[in-house]
Amino acid sequence: ARRRAVKHVEFMVEMYREQMADGHYFLHEHPSLATSWQLKCMEELMSAPTVRLAKGDQCQYGAEAQRGSAKGSPILKPSGFLTNSNAVAEVLSRRCIGAQGQC
Repeated sequence: ARRRAVKHVEFMVEMYREQMADGHYFLHEHPSLATSWQLKCMEELMSAPTVRLAKGDQCQYGAEAQRGSAKGSPILKPSGFLTNSNAVAEVLSRRCIGAQGQC
């Protein structure tokens, strides 16, 4: 499963590079602590001068628990957003300042 996941990320990075070469934007989202951020292809993409890594918390965009006793409660879910759009990176940089599910 890991090999398939790595191949998928490598494929996506190729697509992002094609989009940039054609003058288009891309957006990649993964949890902040995902090991995919440490893949060589991702590190190389992140080092591109026009690419930014924004960090934001999903609760700031309305993420909520979908079931169980916490249904409807905000979900923090720290996420990384890799993009070559400064405007998108700015919008997706909102961090939670709340505590115990209170945003």
